[in-house]
Amino acid sequence: MKNIKLIILIIIALSLQSINELSAQYTCGTSTPNGTYTQMVCSWSEPLAPWQIAALNNISETMFPNAYRWGNASGMYNCHSYAWYWSSLSNRAWMNSPWEDIYWLDGSYVPANWNNSTRISYGNNDYQNGDHSARNYPGYIGWAHSKWGKLPRMLHWYTDAPYGGPYRLYRR
Repeated sequence: MKNIKLIILIIIALSLQSINELSAQYTCGTSTPNGTYTQMVCSWSEPLAPWQIAALNNISETMFPNAYRWGNASGMYNCHSYAWYWSSLSNRAWMNSPWEDIYWLDGSYVPANWNNSTRISYGNNDYQNGDHSARNYPGYIGWAHSKWGKLPRMLHWYTDAPYGGPYRLYRR
């Protein structure tokens, strides 16, 4: 009987957490520099608990010792939102693929090289193998800063990240 009560309590707690997370998120959007709409999911509050943030920070620093943590883990924004929309720790928007593609498909950003690029897009556009976005670190060719999913915002060599695949460089 005690185990049944515990199971019921866990189910109720998980349900309440799910309801809280759903009510704390809403569809939002922004426009590219050329005025094309892009859709995102915005959050009112951080969905990660403090212990989850600490654990994800630790994992990132352990797995990528040559990368530098620039902020805490967060479930409020991701790499695409950080790279293409707003590179602030106050960012509250999560941009799912393929919405970030609009930034170059509408001509807001054009192909570039390492000397003049400001953004990096990783992956094969199949959104299965390392789809990722980053910002170039100004003045340091090959260095990037990006948000790693729910992991922290990191400064890293462009290939020293949990994402792979080919990359493309863009500039405004």
